Amino acid sequence: MRERRAAVLRRRWRDLLTLAGLFLVICACLVLPTSAGVQWQGFVVGMCAGLLVAGFAVLLTLLDGSLLRRIGRSVEADVGDELRRARGVFGVVSSLMFENTDVDHVVLAPAGVWVVEVKWAMTPSSDLEHLWGLQGHLWQVQEATRKVRGLLRQVAPGVPVRALLVLSGPGVPDLADGEARDGVEIVHAMTHRDWARWSSDREASWDLAAARPAAQALVRFRDARVAHELARR
Repeated sequence: MRERRAAVLRRRWRDLLTLAGLFLVICACLVLPTSAGVQWQGFVVGMCAGLLVAGFAVLLTLLDGSLLRRIGRSVEADVGDELRRARGVFGVVSSLMFENTDVDHVVLAPAGVWVVEVKWAMTPSSDLEHLWGLQGHLWQVQEATRKVRGLLRQVAPGVPVRALLVLSGPGVPDLADGEARDGVEIVHAMTHRDWARWSSDREASWDLAAARPAAQALVRFRDARVAHELARR
């Protein structure tokens, strides 16, 4: 984890240099003679001190990962809200915890089940092949899909369970109409209208009545898992 955080900082060296340069320019104003005298210099000193404290706080949140975690949770919640608002979606069950992996969202739609993993990309990349951490993201959603498929095997036989990786953030390359890697569909984060159009292009596999037992099984599993984790703590 420490190496991963260091890699994030190395890849954002331009932003860090820009901030450092801005700080040096402001500090240089302290030694320049000004007609405003002491008042102007006090203002500049206060502004430099504020920028220094703010920059140090941002650096700490990057190093301990808390800033990235907060952004990631916010993006996951936004994607879940848009999915729930999408017309035609039967339901969305979020935050499923398995033994070695978590599932952001399980979407039940007429075309089947999608296991959705949401990732926020900060490091800019020109194409999907250079997206930092892509293989880890793919492995995570593949593992989650296997878990959900096994969980629904009895209540939704024959219904396809697919893996979906949703990317958001300034580092996401242009995916056009989406791409696929190792059995995982990869798309941009979309609005609820876009999700409705995206889902309606698929052939229906079941109806709402058939999807209801699957949703109940997912909710029961999630509640039982949460109770188990609380009991352990």
